[in-house]
Amino acid sequence: MAKKIEMCSCYVPDEIIFQLLLLLPVQSLVRFKSVCKSWRSIISDPQFIETHTKQNSSLENTLLVVERDNKKFIENLYLINTPTSTQELVTQTKVCLPPQFGGKIRFVDHCNGLVCLSDKWLDVIFLWNPSTKQYKILPKKPKRETLIPMCLGFGFDSISNDYKVLSFSLLPVSQDGLDRYVPKAEMYSANADSWVEIEVPPTFKTSYIFYSESFHIKIGGVIYLELDGLDDILWFDLHNEASGVHMFPNSQTTHRKSNIFDFRGSVAAIFTSTGNGGESVYSIWALLDDGCGKVSWTKKFNLAPDLDFNKTWVDCFLGSGHFVTLNGVDECIFYDYLEKKEIKVRLQVAKAVEKQQTSTFKRVVKYTETLVSLQGFEQLK
Repeated sequence: MAKKIEMCSCYVPDEIIFQLLLLLPVQSLVRFKSVCKSWRSIISDPQFIETHTKQNSSLENTLLVVERDNKKFIENLYLINTPTSTQELVTQTKVCLPPQFGGKIRFVDHCNGLVCLSDKWLDVIFLWNPSTKQYKILPKKPKRETLIPMCLGFGFDSISNDYKVLSFSLLPVSQDGLDRYVPKAEMYSANADSWVEIEVPPTFKTSYIFYSESFHIKIGGVIYLELDGLDDILWFDLHNEASGVHMFPNSQTTHRKSNIFDFRGSVAAIFTSTGNGGESVYSIWALLDDGCGKVSWTKKFNLAPDLDFNKTWVDCFLGSGHFVTLNGVDECIFYDYLEKKEIKVRLQVAKAVEKQQTSTFKRVVKYTETLVSLQGFEQLK
């Protein structure tokens, strides 16, 4: 006589399932949506997505490296793991771009797992989630005047829970027989799915076009825009759409040796000056608020002269004392200013193009996987 098999039904509270699912990577969570309705409901819940993204952001040790092919004027993206020892090679994976992007893209920025890209003319703009393979092409900006697009920025407005894209352009005008350029700015809101024109500080003026690329960072819902060749930092508040200008420290006594970067919640940069003995002194300066609304540059501390800043360019601060620097061609240096140690990482993809000398590595950002999906996102087939 066959034995009767007893089925055991175990009930697991949703709170426990919630915590267990938080431990899984995005690709697994996407697959597990089809397990049952309750799991799909949990994984699709905005609170779960926000918690999962924040947890990944605090634990993630992945960097997104941008490689520029200067001959074809296109960019490739690679993911690398932050090294934990003196290893020269790290796990490096090329990010396959969807064919819908046309193959020729420019990297704008990464925010909460979403990547903003554009065509080389800064005209067609994409928002893309590499983890879920979802994307969106933003609507075109309204045609107002003959604007010359200069740069884009991308960030998150946590107050409105809205992802926004900043477009900065110049309007050519003639004044007294001389060419002038009036700055213009527009902001895209993912919630509204539309563009609005925003005010540029009237104190900001320029008489030439920035042919070299600009650089920007985002801190606390504000985009800080660094324009090549100028001593100004433009800032744009993503929530109230206010804007302003900060000046760099006196360029006659200091010289900048880095892009601006987020240093413990403040805009910062590395500057060099001449010491009493004629030696080069490298220091970190930060933009700090005095508590009364006045913002000024304050010297934080000097860096030990054990890193050759003349051959490298500091690109970002990872926290816990670690900076990332690039030498442009094939090397990424992780420098710990607290321990005064460095880890040199040979970027493998550069070796394949080293003979051609057409590619350089131009930017490194921290990367986080996310389930975030915006209105209008399409699934890649």
